[in-house]
Amino acid sequence: MEFDAKKIASLDDRSLADLIYEVTRSMGMSEERARRMAQNAPALRVMLAKASDKELNRIVSAVGEDKAAEILSNVNKKEKK
Repeated sequence: MEFDAKKIASLDDRSLADLIYEVTRSMGMSEERARRMAQNAPALRVMLAKASDKELNRIVSAVGEDKAAEILSNVNKKEKK
């Protein structure tokens, strides 16, 4: 699966926060912790921009390929609106 970190890092703050929330919940985080992570979208944007391919692939593996594909599809749909 191709994971375009630059594209995701370029999302507006709200879209990135929504994406972070969805990914962290998919990884099994509690709702409260996922909300806190989403609130840190600006800091996570910087981390995402600096992440290696290996780190990004580890996230995809934790989420699952099918769920990651669904999430990225949703990002693409939001971007086109």
